[in-house]
Amino acid sequence: MDQEMNQQTGTEALAVCPRKKKDKKPVVFYSDRMVFNDETILYRDIESVSSFRSDVCYNLIFNSLSTRIVFKLKDGRKLKWKNSSNCFFGLGSVKSKRAYYIAALTATVSTVVKAIAARYLITIKEGGTIQIGGVTVSPTEISGKRFAKKTTVPLSEIERANWSDQSVAILMKGSNKLALNQVASNIDNCMCLVYIINSLCGNDEEPVMSDAPVEDK
Repeated sequence: MDQEMNQQTGTEALAVCPRKKKDKKPVVFYSDRMVFNDETILYRDIESVSSFRSDVCYNLIFNSLSTRIVFKLKDGRKLKWKNSSNCFFGLGSVKSKRAYYIAALTATVSTVVKAIAARYLITIKEGGTIQIGGVTVSPTEISGKRFAKKTTVPLSEIERANWSDQSVAILMKGSNKLALNQVASNIDNCMCLVYIINSLCGNDEEPVMSDAPVEDK
């Protein structure tokens, strides 16, 4: 069915992401849908997406990795993409499974997250307000918390949003200073904020999936 749909629409896969070595059912991403466990899921039918990674190393001896990406569908179902591994003295599959997760997250952000963010942007550009993870975005400003204090910042003072250390950072113009607290990636649709903020600031570049933390000032 998926092959027939691909032939009919004339589109090609944008990314093929295995979840393990020799995965017979990798997740395949197209411009408008993905194939997950042999089921075709249209991006318009995905309500939210979130991600999480715990990557801990103990004294260079023991390394523990746990990752997940969760897609919540409009029909109430959840599709969970989970991986975990342990490694002793460098022996184990942590390195490969970390690579699988990064590839999966990059593909998810450039397809599913981008499609969901586009829906939010329509609301904002029509004069509406949206809220994600405690951050409220209107056509002219963003509101949320900076440390424990509620604050509102005009969009004219925002430089960009980027991916930083498993969260989204919204930065002030002319500095690396956070406008608001960073929003963790395990919050539904947190990653959409990168596209939303950057688009409103006139920046349509694809986000770089970096784990480097942003220095607050």
